[in-house]
Amino acid sequence: WVNAGRNIWYNEAEILGRGSLGTIVFKGFYDEGAGNRVVRRDAAIKRIPLPPGERGDNMKSLVEREIAIHRHLNERSTRVTYILGSKLDVDRGDGAIYSAMELCGESLATWLKNAGSRGGAPAISHIDRMDAVRQLAHAVEDVHLAGVTHNDIKADNCLRGSEGEFKLADLGLGVRLKDVNKATDGNTYSLTTFEGYGVNIGLQGRPPEVLLNAQLTPKVDVWSFGCLMYTIMTGLQSPYKQEKKADTRNKSGGGDDFNASTALDVGFENQRIVKGKFSLQALETAKLPMNTTVAAR
Repeated sequence: WVNAGRNIWYNEAEILGRGSLGTIVFKGFYDEGAGNRVVRRDAAIKRIPLPPGERGDNMKSLVEREIAIHRHLNERSTRVTYILGSKLDVDRGDGAIYSAMELCGESLATWLKNAGSRGGAPAISHIDRMDAVRQLAHAVEDVHLAGVTHNDIKADNCLRGSEGEFKLADLGLGVRLKDVNKATDGNTYSLTTFEGYGVNIGLQGRPPEVLLNAQLTPKVDVWSFGCLMYTIMTGLQSPYKQEKKADTRNKSGGGDDFNASTALDVGFENQRIVKGKFSLQALETAKLPMNTTVAAR
C-alpha cells in the first residue's frame, strides 16, 4: 500500500484503469475526518504524473478545474460520481498529483459488452435498458440545471453506483456556463478552451457543432445522449457509424473487435454526422416492446 498524503491510500497491485499521459487509477481508500473520527471510504485513486515545466503547470490547472466542477455538481446532485478529496501539491518523489473518487462498479460500456455472450445488448431486458436510459437522462438534466455542460457523454463515462444506478463520471471536458439563467442557446462556448492546457480532443463521433468548429451550447450533451440511448438499446456505437459485420469464414472464434475504427471509418462517420445521415435500422432487432415508436429528426 502507498500513502499519497494524509488521507489517500492506494494499492499498486490493484489497477482499475489507465488513462492518457501515464494516468493510472488504483483501488484504495480515502480517510475522511481526523483524530478519532476518521471514516475510511473505499475509493478509486487517480494518480496523474506531471511533466516538467509549463506542461506540468497546465495539466495541474486542468485537474484543479475538473475537481472544482465536480465539487460544484456534487453539491447539487447525487447522479454524478462523488469526489472524496485530492492532493494537488507535489511533494513526493514521483512528481504526481492525486484525486480520490467514490469507488464505482462496472461502466455502462462493460455492462453492454458482457451481454455479448448472451446475444448482445438486446438480450438485456428492455426494462433494465430503459432504467439505465432514465437514470442517465436525469443525470444530464442535473448537470445542465447546475450550469455545466459535460461534453464527453459516452458509455465509458457512465459508472454504476453503490446502489446499482448509473452515474455520470469524468468531468475532464466539463464547462461551467457563464450564465445559468440564460436560455440554452444563449450559453455559447468553445472547446478551444482546452488547447491552452495542451489537451488534444479526439473528434471521432463528436456532435456536428464540434466537427464544424462552431459555437457550442449545452445541446451537444443532448445530441451525445441520443447516441448513448441508441447504444444502450442496440449495443452498437453510433447510428452514424457503418458497423462491421463478423466474417466467420476461417475464424477459430472470438477476440476480434468488429467495431474497432480505422482512420477511414472515423472520416466516414464524421461526414455522416455533419450531413445528418444516420440509420436506426438496428432498433428493429433491439427487442423493444411492440408498442414502441422510434423517431428521430
